[in-house]
Amino acid sequence: MEREAGRPRFWTRETRLLLITVGLSLAVLLVLARFRFPDQEPLELPTQPLQRLAARAAFDDLSAAVARAGERVRPALRVVALPAPGDARSFTVEEVLWSRPEEIAAPLALAYRFNERAAVMLTQSRVAPAIAPATGLSVLASDDVRGFAVLAVEDGAAGEWQSLSVSSPLSPQYLLLAEATRAGVAVRPLFGGAADPFVDPQWNQPILALGRDVHAPDGAFVFSLEGAFVGAVINRHGVQAIVPAEALVRAAERLMTEGRRATGSIGVRLQPLDATLMAATGVQGGALVTEVAPDGPAASLLSPGDVIVAVAGRPVDSPETAFLAIARHTPGTPLPLDVRRSRERLPVTVTPVAVRRPDAGEASPALGAVLRPVPSGSRVQSVSAGGAASRAGLREGDVITWVPGVVEPDPREVSATWDQLAGGQSMLVGIRRGDEPLVLAPQKAQSTAGSSKPPTGGSQ
Repeated sequence: MEREAGRPRFWTRETRLLLITVGLSLAVLLVLARFRFPDQEPLELPTQPLQRLAARAAFDDLSAAVARAGERVRPALRVVALPAPGDARSFTVEEVLWSRPEEIAAPLALAYRFNERAAVMLTQSRVAPAIAPATGLSVLASDDVRGFAVLAVEDGAAGEWQSLSVSSPLSPQYLLLAEATRAGVAVRPLFGGAADPFVDPQWNQPILALGRDVHAPDGAFVFSLEGAFVGAVINRHGVQAIVPAEALVRAAERLMTEGRRATGSIGVRLQPLDATLMAATGVQGGALVTEVAPDGPAASLLSPGDVIVAVAGRPVDSPETAFLAIARHTPGTPLPLDVRRSRERLPVTVTPVAVRRPDAGEASPALGAVLRPVPSGSRVQSVSAGGAASRAGLREGDVITWVPGVVEPDPREVSATWDQLAGGQSMLVGIRRGDEPLVLAPQKAQSTAGSSKPPTGGSQ
């Protein structure tokens, strides 16, 4: 059939052949490129404008939620500088200029006010913290096993406070992380993924794992984006986890009511089980007894080579697990142990005794430290926990080289100078710690009303 006259012909035979040739050439080039560059990622099309606007809107919503939650939780938080005794140092100009800032400045911690007059702070160690008096906080009691302290909020530092509800992250969601910085409380979003809780021997109850790749400092506090208290961050063997808020507040309230509980001990040394020891003892988990104190509670009950597999009915898998369970038990009350001896089960009941911190020396009637005269002054033999010397940072082994008006004082001169102070006053004390000279300022406690002297003069 002949083409109609006058109708233009747009696709000539040559045009069609040209387009087919171009298409085949591009296809061949793409195939050759995949063979030539096999590792090259395929070209991705740019994000569409609407998608970019949606992502920006989600970010803005999250930023606004974090800001609102931060305003709500900040009145309940307080940054605390910890002039820890072990960190007391003096510096040269070279050390200040060429050291990292964290090597010079006192460490920081964050305290959460769970009621109007008390706050809780994770100490990141099992030693009671020292807090500068200017913070308006003071240590009421500390829990050596769990590693936290309850602080009293003084009248002048109470400020505005608002009670926060308690929440638990039961599903993956964004949370608010609050941490201590030199500029104050910093908040940022933290994604809490789905993770099964695990029982932690330190807390003796389930805690929530955050994972190894989550950057959250120990002692930071976590809140929901609605401002509810979720918990506190701890590090358990390299894994970041959250102690639930309800458990932390309950433990803090109990510590306030009962005071510092005595720590139990049965007088043994324990060793982890490796594969060789497991095969030799026939036990797949537990803590191996390596030494028994001859005058300790377990002297006639346990022997080297025994394996403790359970404490109070709870399985143990390491010396830490066993010792934490023993330390939590009330001293002076029977404690059942499940022991394996020569591959046979041996039930044992032992009565732990109370032990003190290594830094809790015999109380001194003056400074709160036991001193011994040495040629250069007075050497500190031990420091009473919670005393003025301990609060100021005095440590065992320090040598007091001067007090006001006396160089190289003996213990009696140190005590006499201290006794002259009125309640609430501080005294500069020069010490030498190793080869380093330091100056500390212990503060004398305020006298109680009952111990104050009556005024002189006749009666009316």
